[in-house]
Amino acid sequence: MTGQDLKRARLALGFTLYDMARALRLSGGREAAVKHLRTMEAGARDVSGPVSRVVQALQDGWRPPGWPDSEA
Repeated sequence: MTGQDLKRARLALGFTLYDMARALRLSGGREAAVKHLRTMEAGARDVSGPVSRVVQALQDGWRPPGWPDSEA
């Protein structure tokens, strides 16, 4: 998955940068997590295999436990 693929997926899901960072459980607090995601979307950082898997799961309808509107 490229950074552009990640951004397209995020936008298709209707997620803000923070929503996606939170769903991916990126660490370091809000600002650091959003910055990390921005660098992936810009192609300055590789999108890891685990991130790609979670993004695919999100596109397939999975949501983390406690996520608004999730059944878990």
